[in-house]
Amino acid sequence: MEEKKVAYSVTRYSKNGDYHLHGIGKLKGNDLHTWQGKVFEDVVKHCSPIPYKQNEFKGYYDEFQEIEVETKNGSYETIEVNTEYKV
Repeated sequence: MEEKKVAYSVTRYSKNGDYHLHGIGKLKGNDLHTWQGKVFEDVVKHCSPIPYKQNEFKGYYDEFQEIEVETKNGSYETIEVNTEYKV
């Protein structure tokens, strides 16, 4: 698997607040591995070249996770949470 050292900037948008990650990471195949240990799977397919900028790309990446939450009556249910990333 090909591995490339890359500079990255990622902003996460969610209902619980936004945060910004940036630094030097690695592209392993199509996945971006950040220095914080976060892996963005298939991020390459979501990015396209920025016009008039050499070797710079941008795109949007959605991540869906299922989490279990407690309801008001004390039972638990599984909900799907969507987080949008700008890469």
